Amino acid sequence: ELHVEKLRVANNFVKYQFWDTGGKKYAQVHCSYYRGAHALIIVYDISDRKSFEELEFWQQHTDRFIDKNILRALIGSKKDINDRGVTREEAEQYAQKL
Repeated sequence: ELHVEKLRVANNFVKYQFWDTGGKKYAQVHCSYYRGAHALIIVYDISDRKSFEELEFWQQHTDRFIDKNILRALIGSKKDINDRGVTREEAEQYAQKL
């Protein structure tokens, strides 16, 4: 799934694309989506421990195709769910590695 927007920043327009890559099953196809990216946002489900544990896979996978010095962000989704599978401290610690 793809979402494209243009945002005005300091008298310039910036185009950004959000791709929902659908998981590891199609990882080899995804490389064309983020090749040449200027930023990377990785989203995981805070109620799903496995989702968090797969972050290492995604970091290694994307590192093969994008500049290691680009802006990176980690976002935990489903904050409205009370049953956390990943603590905030774990997520913050992992985000520091990005």
